[in-house]
Amino acid sequence: MAEFKKTFIGGMRAEIWNYTFPFILFTVTPQLLQIKILGFNRFTFTPDQVLGFKVRSGGIQIFHNIQEYPTLILFWGNGKKVASALKDAGYMQLVKDEGDDEEYKQHVYLGIIGFFFIFSFVALAMILIFLSN
Repeated sequence: MAEFKKTFIGGMRAEIWNYTFPFILFTVTPQLLQIKILGFNRFTFTPDQVLGFKVRSGGIQIFHNIQEYPTLILFWGNGKKVASALKDAGYMQLVKDEGDDEEYKQHVYLGIIGFFFIFSFVALAMILIFLSN
């Protein structure tokens, strides 16, 4: 029997950092989940390190118990296809608990604030450069 392996191309969010499509490869095997950013290993999970998953709009969130990794890890891709591949690989059922939604909303909110902060900083710098000429 052939080894089960599925790879998805997409994007990712890790805490406040966003990595856009197509720079993320998410590979699912029964022994390992692996997320590569621009071809480099970044996040690797064994089945005992994965607590569960939750399909989000546009992707899937990974719940894990690795303290060195960001709390929020979202793979942006077809969440339903990824969830199906995870089930086929033998990973536990998707997390159904809605209790984590408040934390997820906080991460989204902080991402929006960060974007506007950086945008404002760049706009101010451009205005100052323009006025100094």
